[in-house]
Amino acid sequence: MKKIIIAKENAGSRLDKFLVREFFSLGMTRGEIIRNINDGKILVNDDEKKPSYVLKDGDSVEVDIEKKENKIFPNTKIKIDIIFEDENV
Repeated sequence: MKKIIIAKENAGSRLDKFLVREFFSLGMTRGEIIRNINDGKILVNDDEKKPSYVLKDGDSVEVDIEKKENKIFPNTKIKIDIIFEDENV
């Protein structure tokens, strides 16, 4: 669980938009952030809030989420037609 105390420069920001900026490096989308807020995994001052909640100076935001790894698997069902082939390819 990560706890963030809102500083004066972040006061006035919407909760969802602030968290998108905060977790940008994890690659979390705004939709994922909003889902986690609605699921109660993100609390402000120990209370559930809406994604549109406007943060205040000194608010305590508790985040209890983990970013799932995106795994990419090749699609083996795709048929590829070879249109050109020579001894160099």
